[in-house]
Amino acid sequence: MHLIVDGTVAEQLPDSEAIAVLPELALLIGMTPVGPVHIQYFDLPQHKELGISAVQFLAQSHIILNYFRNSIGVDIFSCNSFNVYTATGFCVIRFKMDRIKVTLLDRKFIT
Repeated sequence: MHLIVDGTVAEQLPDSEAIAVLPELALLIGMTPVGPVHIQYFDLPQHKELGISAVQFLAQSHIILNYFRNSIGVDIFSCNSFNVYTATGFCVIRFKMDRIKVTLLDRKFIT
């Protein structure tokens, strides 16, 4: 499964809080975090702003968080099924998202 939750936020969470959310989300949907959250800051001089991308690797795959300006995107990709409503609700509440767009892809490996 691949769940994509995109939205807007009035303000970004502090980096430390955003990072802590990823393993919390993983555990909530029954996944196993592997290692620490990896975070990458990116600076786009033409926008004079800083963005953030973070990834939590999972035993089942990964969760990725992207922030830029007031936009946020959360991608959850897993080899296992998970409760999409629980994951979406968590993202909306924890990140205080509004104007959301949810996309669910039923991805399978080609064998």
